[in-house]
Amino acid sequence: MSNDKLLAPGFLGLSYKNNKVYYCLLINNKKIEGFISSNSKNYHKELISLVKKIAKDNKVKIYSTSFVNFSDFEKIGTKFWLNLDIVPVLSNKLNKSGKNEAKSASLKAKSIFNKDLTPKHEFNQYNIVKEIFLSDLDSYKKIAKPEDWDKIINITKEVKDKNINILFINSTAAGGGVSLMRHALIRFSSLLKLNLKWHVLEANPEVFNITKKKIHNVLHGIASPDIFLTKQDKAKYNKWIKGNFKNISKLLKDINVVIIDDPQPSGLIPLIKKQYPHIKILYRSHIQICSKLINNNVEQNRNTWDFVWNNVKQTDLFISHPIKKFVPKDVDSERVVYFPATTDRLDGLNKDINKLNKKYYYNLFNDILERSGFKKLDLKRSYIIQVARFDPSKGIPDVIEAYRKLRKSLFKGGTKLKDIPQLVIVGNGATDDPESMPIYQEIIQNISIDTFKHVRDDIKIAILPYNDQLLNVLLSGAKISLQLSHREGFEVKVTEALMKSIPVIAYKTGGIPLQIKDGENGYLIKKGRTKEVAKKIELLLNDKNLYKQISLNAKNNINDDYLTINSLYRWLFFSLLLQNKAIDTKNKNFRDIENKYIESLDFYN
Repeated sequence: MSNDKLLAPGFLGLSYKNNKVYYCLLINNKKIEGFISSNSKNYHKELISLVKKIAKDNKVKIYSTSFVNFSDFEKIGTKFWLNLDIVPVLSNKLNKSGKNEAKSASLKAKSIFNKDLTPKHEFNQYNIVKEIFLSDLDSYKKIAKPEDWDKIINITKEVKDKNINILFINSTAAGGGVSLMRHALIRFSSLLKLNLKWHVLEANPEVFNITKKKIHNVLHGIASPDIFLTKQDKAKYNKWIKGNFKNISKLLKDINVVIIDDPQPSGLIPLIKKQYPHIKILYRSHIQICSKLINNNVEQNRNTWDFVWNNVKQTDLFISHPIKKFVPKDVDSERVVYFPATTDRLDGLNKDINKLNKKYYYNLFNDILERSGFKKLDLKRSYIIQVARFDPSKGIPDVIEAYRKLRKSLFKGGTKLKDIPQLVIVGNGATDDPESMPIYQEIIQNISIDTFKHVRDDIKIAILPYNDQLLNVLLSGAKISLQLSHREGFEVKVTEALMKSIPVIAYKTGGIPLQIKDGENGYLIKKGRTKEVAKKIELLLNDKNLYKQISLNAKNNINDDYLTINSLYRWLFFSLLLQNKAIDTKNKNFRDIENKYIESLDFYN
């Protein structure tokens, strides 16, 4: 499989006209054109067969298909996405011949990707993300529990009746769990025809260096002691925030609810409150805040927190991962609500991918490895994986050390090399995270020392392009998934591994213990105990019956509260609640109403 040549990327345009489907396939600068007659009731089946044939005959991986004159675009587009792993794109009718419409549509299909084949995020003049379509509403209904579906439909009607407009604001449209959650949320809400938008701040590398190293890392409790947020840093940040506020000031006139994701946009809160006092603001903290350091008035941490809290304290609700320790004591507990991080069953990270497309993505991964100076992943052997950003909190050195100890123990026990798993460490970068590349390079340098000389050829490390299906294939093909984070809010990669029946071995940090039941769907290990991590991996490798049982438990016990449908429900519920006259969150009625809507969630333990 890994020896196959990487398929060329293709972009397909389809035009339906006079009972004919005209097609134009773009491969590099070459066009392949034709048509088929199609007037049967089973034309979807015929069309899918045609596309499969086109891809096979021309040895291409079709990335996207643009449709012209298809009245059932959502239905056929969903099939292309879920069955063929092709992104569907709707093109406008051009009043040209079917052949020329197909040509124009193929260019449209190509236009949604960058030159490196990463998805191109489009924005309007207010930096609002223009979300692409992937799957229809029926697809979501099929994967939802009936009671969850009824709740989301009922609350959607209520939100529409009250004409509530909601705006999410964060710092990046690519990289990390927050942006993945927002893409899924916007896609799903657009199917429900809700007025829910997502604004991304104008990027500033100098400011992002401050927000990552001197705010995020300090709140996380992982910053070097010499890192300190200075007056000059605060001034640069505030200047940047004022420019961003100016960009969205007109947009905010029609907004009822604003959700601020993490510290980067938090400076907008007092500016919004001053100019638009009618807007209700929710602050969503996605990180594991090391509250102990703040509460104990450690100067580094207290200085950064005071700067953030001076802005955040004006929010109507403070939303945290469901761990009380993540919330500093300055925050009034009556204004705190707890949400888990979520993932989407129908996105590129989680949908089923067929063998042919898996083969493509493995070849793509091996191409990335070779270009980075690594040997290919041997697909005849198993592998262990950690999927995470290249961040100091993710415990990547521990992953490598646990693997070294595992190898040593397996060889000592007589295991042959072909039966020893490889190690894959992968993740995406993010535009608001300047540390990814330096940490990646530091890890590469670390494995070059003599300590790892016997294992380094079996370690595969890569910063991957923003390709969700590539991550999906790598994670779903792993034998075991690791998550050895030293700090962690609530890691959706744990949920995603479990959904794929992959046992997870993780450190008992942050929100991870909420996701893993020790000994049932994985193992929880005390932070730093790499020898114990190695022992648990070896146990799963050697005991097939145990591995099978834990895999089944992983897949069959996914909490639906960690998925998009219930995530949107929670946002709508609190947006709706805040539209009433100034609510008293200390009043018993607030919690009663909340419990009425969120009957099964135990957020307050």
